[in-house]
Amino acid sequence: MKKKTLKARFEKRRAKKAKRKPQDNQGEKSKESDSK
Repeated sequence: MKKKTLKARFEKRRAKKAKRKPQDNQGEKSKESDSK
């Protein structure tokens, strides 16, 4: 349950970021992949 909530929150944050910078989505994804 906790994990699901955390994931949902993360997805929300990511969606917000994507909405703010739609053209920089690819760059963000690359950064996220590197972080992982």
